[in-house]
Amino acid sequence: MESRLKLFGHPIHTMVVGFPIGLYTTALACDALYLVLNDAFWFRMAYWAIVSGS
Repeated sequence: MESRLKLFGHPIHTMVVGFPIGLYTTALACDALYLVLNDAFWFRMAYWAIVSGS
């Protein structure tokens, strides 16, 4: 099965699949920092990482 969405002959899905994985991992790390440091900045960062990864 060949991808229909391509950019310069390369499938787009394989290029962008890493972004949600990285953002969800970042959200997990930010949540851990929030629990340790109790700084609301890390809570907001985790929130926006999850929103961006969706």
